[in-house]
Amino acid sequence: MEEQGVAGNGDLLLQRRNGEGATVAGITINPKIKYKEKLSLQLGLTFQQSMYDSPVQWSDNVENTNRSFFRTPNQYGFYVLSWNTTKNLTFNLSGVYTGSMLAQHYAGYIPDDVLETTPSFFENNFKIDFSPKLKSKLNLTFNAGIQNFTNAYQKDFDLGVSRDAAYIYGPGRPRTFFLGMNIRL
Repeated sequence: MEEQGVAGNGDLLLQRRNGEGATVAGITINPKIKYKEKLSLQLGLTFQQSMYDSPVQWSDNVENTNRSFFRTPNQYGFYVLSWNTTKNLTFNLSGVYTGSMLAQHYAGYIPDDVLETTPSFFENNFKIDFSPKLKSKLNLTFNAGIQNFTNAYQKDFDLGVSRDAAYIYGPGRPRTFFLGMNIRL
């Protein structure tokens, strides 16, 4: 991060820069299995390596010897399991895996800059869809579920005025309950 001066309101202007050249390489596996119209399972798993040609110095106080991209896991994946019990009722179980990654954590809430290795996360979701039979052209679908029902979520957020607002990683929301309705004409 490089200082770029001071804004008109007195705020310090900082600029983050990427490294000089990089290579991203990997493989994705994405099979799908379906049994009649009742059951389907889709999986996806990616293994990758994202490396700069040379380490990116991100802090004046921490020497970075690692060439990896920041906040970019080397493994991630998903699954979706759908069970159509009847024409009107479907159960869905899905999830997203995010592997561990490097994240810059700037001083403020913590005393010194630190390059953190984050934990991996497995976010799981559950949803029920119900479409009642109607005697009109109107199609209704009711749904309910829980997103991230295991509450796989970052545990070490910074707090207060001096927090590092960019120190965020992992799933985008904690455990969330939802109800919904779709209307199609």
